[in-house]
Amino acid sequence: MTIEANDYLNRVFGEGALRVSARKHLKGYIGEYDWKNKVDPLQPTPIENGGQQLLITEYHAMGHFRGMKMLPGYRMVEFMALLSRYGISEMRNVKFHRIVVPGDTLTARETNGRTDILRDGKEIAEAEALFSETGIKPHEFGMILELAAQTIGADISQTLPEVSPVSHPLLQSCRRIWSSSIGDSDSLSVHITALAENEQRRQRYMASAVIVNQQGVEVAVVEDLSLLLTSPDLFPTLAAMGRN
Repeated sequence: MTIEANDYLNRVFGEGALRVSARKHLKGYIGEYDWKNKVDPLQPTPIENGGQQLLITEYHAMGHFRGMKMLPGYRMVEFMALLSRYGISEMRNVKFHRIVVPGDTLTARETNGRTDILRDGKEIAEAEALFSETGIKPHEFGMILELAAQTIGADISQTLPEVSPVSHPLLQSCRRIWSSSIGDSDSLSVHITALAENEQRRQRYMASAVIVNQQGVEVAVVEDLSLLLTSPDLFPTLAAMGRN
């Protein structure tokens, strides 16, 4: 049985999540978001060798998810982007290796264009980042990923009958995230351009999306975003596995 996209978003995301709405379109669902409702930026502590450190709190995990608190993937992207003194315009080959929960202390570092997040010496996430004086702010860049992920998850939930109403989309990887200038008062729409199931791994999906402003101008793209749909019952197991 399929469910409405907005109903799915309300069931999955708790208080404090980015409030994306979804409306049906000829080519699927379109996610909509008012950019003026931005979340507060992360405030990590600078450490030696140009890195930074952050203690994850319940506040950082707000909205992800009902059933278990964990740090959203878009916050990890923001944390890596904060290594820039300027702004950021692009990340490539983004990979999320482990779940992060409140109480974890993370370290971010950048070496020759490669950014990494570590916990107790183990890699949590990685990416190749393009920092730029003309790029957007790190927390805005991370939110681009979240807008796409929520819209794709909502589209999957109403398209595929076998998807549970409480299946949660965990980010696995993303080939490319790009964004140009976004105005503080912009209203954004997320258009899914491709969606496919990975036949070799059940409940894994790959999708791409284009984000436009109210004038119809393309301001961001998310290419080949890989999602794993899972249940809150499995979160403790996944978190424990991620520490090995």
